[in-house]
Amino acid sequence: MTDLNSVRAAIRAGDKAKARQLLKPILKDTPTADAWTLAAMAVDDDQQAITCLKRALALDEWHTAANRMLSQLQQVDTSRIQKTEQPNIQPLQDDLAESQRKIRNRFILVMGFVALVMLIVIVLSLIGFMPTS
Repeated sequence: MTDLNSVRAAIRAGDKAKARQLLKPILKDTPTADAWTLAAMAVDDDQQAITCLKRALALDEWHTAANRMLSQLQQVDTSRIQKTEQPNIQPLQDDLAESQRKIRNRFILVMGFVALVMLIVIVLSLIGFMPTS
């Protein structure tokens, strides 16, 4: 059986494929938090690393390296989401500004009409055309 030191050496050497090969029997026969943490270092995909780290933490929730690595990967994952999923609100802002402009113009038109009607009523009452009560 391969020990974890061989896996660590393969990872340090940059040979992730060899590290994964060495880890297979260990993870199958005697999985530990250390082994799953090393597996996270040996994969090429962040999502696979997160899965490995969650398995490590299922075995030892206080595993320092697994917690640290998972935290770092989840921060990276969150920043990607925030950068890629920001909605474009400019069209909504443009629509809102247009709606506000239309409402303001209608208000001005109605107030002008009311003022005109009031002016007509005053003029007609002054010249005696309208009976007063």
